[in-house]
Amino acid sequence: MLPATTAGRWLAGRPALVPLPPRARCGTWAARPGRGPLLPARKPLPKFDPRPAIGYVEAPADEASTEDGVASEDETFQWTKNWYPIIPLDLLEESQGEGFESGLPQIQRQAILGRNIVLWKDAEGKWRAVEDRCSHRLAALSLGSVQEDGTLACRYHGWCFNGKGECTRIPQAVDAASEATACASSRSRVQAFPTTEAHGLLWVWPDDSPSAWEDASSAEPASGRVQGPEAKWGVVDVPVSYVTSVENVVDPSHANFAHEGQSFFGSKFSPRHNRTIDVFKALQRPSQKGGIHIQYTAPSKDDNGSIQETLFRPPTLTTIQLQPSGMPSDTSFELHWVPCRPGLTRTLFGISSKPLKTSTEEKASFSQKVVLAMKTFSLIFGLIQMKIVPKFLRHINEQNYISRQDMVTLHTEDLELFRSNRPWQQQFYLPTLSDVGVVNFRQWLTRFGGGGPKWYGGQSEKEAIENIKYSDLFNRWEQHSKYCATCRKTLKTLGFLESALPKVAICLLGVSAALAAFRTAEPRMAVMALVAAVLAMLGQYWAQKIRSRLITHVPSTGIPEFSLNWGS
Repeated sequence: MLPATTAGRWLAGRPALVPLPPRARCGTWAARPGRGPLLPARKPLPKFDPRPAIGYVEAPADEASTEDGVASEDETFQWTKNWYPIIPLDLLEESQGEGFESGLPQIQRQAILGRNIVLWKDAEGKWRAVEDRCSHRLAALSLGSVQEDGTLACRYHGWCFNGKGECTRIPQAVDAASEATACASSRSRVQAFPTTEAHGLLWVWPDDSPSAWEDASSAEPASGRVQGPEAKWGVVDVPVSYVTSVENVVDPSHANFAHEGQSFFGSKFSPRHNRTIDVFKALQRPSQKGGIHIQYTAPSKDDNGSIQETLFRPPTLTTIQLQPSGMPSDTSFELHWVPCRPGLTRTLFGISSKPLKTSTEEKASFSQKVVLAMKTFSLIFGLIQMKIVPKFLRHINEQNYISRQDMVTLHTEDLELFRSNRPWQQQFYLPTLSDVGVVNFRQWLTRFGGGGPKWYGGQSEKEAIENIKYSDLFNRWEQHSKYCATCRKTLKTLGFLESALPKVAICLLGVSAALAAFRTAEPRMAVMALVAAVLAMLGQYWAQKIRSRLITHVPSTGIPEFSLNWGS
């Protein structure tokens, strides 16, 4: 049997790797008051069998050798030389209608790696992306308009630009010759970026090097099981750092505690339902392009120890492969984490479910059949809800408690991490198997990713994190509704109802009073007019209520504080 302290080695017969450093070993630790670093307590370390635990774990970067801990120049991950999904295509297409009230709806201002980008559809029907900054006086091009020839005109002075960033028109030029000379100058250009459409998303290659277009043409956007042009994605912007957002996904053990009271694919999250992860291993060594791939037992008792996997493929894709206990399907929950700005990460989420091939010889017990029936009913009920419940109401429910619980928790982690100049190995204490995913992701980030995304212009993420207000965590308008055509159109409709219904109610009350005054009139007509007036006032109330939910998660009545539904 292997020694109890070598949890970072392969099973017997496999090559030995670097053992876990003392801080990463399982055990009990105690601090010496006033005397600096932690020391092991006198209580002996509990013995355990490491064989079902970690398939592969390296030492943290600061304790690894120089050869193993530092990537060569060829191995360093190039953050700008990759495809980034920026927004779902169906959302863009839906925005072509009356959803946006200012400017033309086909113009979208986005950001990747701290660089502002404007998107629009040209005369050929192709989505274009250029830096959101006019070369003339630096005004935002996203304030402008799309011309009949498909060029984007600056709102400030009318300069026009095509999808390659070339200036095609300068209204202030005195003649055609001077205009052609000015447009031919490299200084009149704006930086343009390659775009592509794949798997229901619009992707941007945010590189400004001379080889960007050639590099982009030879690369494919990262994809998992949510594929094809019909793929559907949700979108929400979270005021949390990119690193902490991804790290949260490779940490499955947090769900039963951070998401108490919530459920996911039939599994209810609660500390009482927590199941200790007894198998957690890395299926591959962290690599520059391959990222990390981890496997572990499900942390919920509802899943009866089923095996789950999480794959992180840089820069954005995480795939969580689930096989909920008793369910006849293999489900993948996929998320793209897009580093928009320091302290702001866009989350794009989609779900894929495929039937499992089961053996006819396998016979389920009565209890297993009951569990299967309950979970199947839950899924069917959910599908019916998706067909019946209006889309804007589904948007309200989809991004409520789970995402809010994560945001609040992760924001506090961000604040502490960025306030200190110490490396993560010295700030985190990771003694259990459930931390393998975090260790592997942090190792990839340190060795290949340079510690995190490289922000345009050297922007400071520490400053951005510290400037985030607690109220920003509940600003639904900035996080979702601002970019969602469904929610914007709903807000316009609700605004109309808020304005019209009080007038309707007053008119109906007048009619009811008039009918009651004339004794010759039918009394029931007066009552019906009064009931209609009351319904109009109730309609106004609910219109205000729903409008508030689309703008903020903070309740519009009572204590202005969002309840996270955590137990005491």
